[in-house]
Amino acid sequence: MGRSFVDFCRNNLYEVIAERVREHIEGCGGELQNMGLLLANVYDLPRLEIGFDITMECGYFVYDRYGDEAELKEDWLLVQGRLDLGKKDYGIRITSIGEYAGMPQHDYLLNDRLIPNLNDLQCVDVANKLLQEFYPEHLQEPGRLDIDLLIERMGLQLVEGTIEQPGVKSQIFLLDGEFEGRHYKAGTILVDMEKSMKWGLASHRFNVVHECVHWFCHRKVALFESLVAEQDLPTEAEFVEFARYDGSFIET
Repeated sequence: MGRSFVDFCRNNLYEVIAERVREHIEGCGGELQNMGLLLANVYDLPRLEIGFDITMECGYFVYDRYGDEAELKEDWLLVQGRLDLGKKDYGIRITSIGEYAGMPQHDYLLNDRLIPNLNDLQCVDVANKLLQEFYPEHLQEPGRLDIDLLIERMGLQLVEGTIEQPGVKSQIFLLDGEFEGRHYKAGTILVDMEKSMKWGLASHRFNVVHECVHWFCHRKVALFESLVAEQDLPTEAEFVEFARYDGSFIET
């Protein structure tokens, strides 16, 4: 199975997309002859959903009014939709099909491995999105963040333990897996308190919130990797350090 989103679509979503394209062309009076998936843009949506814009190259016959003569045409179509990485059938929904006139613009684009492409201003927006979803009162009345409450609302769990890797104070498990001889569930924040508290409580609080942001921004990367069943790591994420132990994703 392919490792990119384009390959994922070809391997998993092609039949659904192709059927909808066929229906679209027949609805316009054409007869589909061939099609191919060329390009795909993917962008972030709330929870475990992602949106996509897929470019399909199609060859089809268009008949004259009497149905006697046919003209072969070749066009690009834009297929737009969304899917849910948390569902076994991906919960795919095609929302529109039309003539391709360039890829639409979206605020939170993901790359071909579902890693967010964010500039500095968008990072601030993402922080606001996280608070809006899990801690909206903090946006109305800013103050000291209740980290325990944030963890609870995000469905995460904080566990204290020892992390042997030098310099690593905390990490979050994006998938279920084994680490240093112990099993951890997805959403577990492992904190080495001796390291995390070395520079004080403020540093420790930062470490924990840092892991919460990883979960919010990068869980889809790990889910996608598990879906395509690749054994290698994302290479494009220069700002993200991934480590894999026995099939699990850990982010530091």
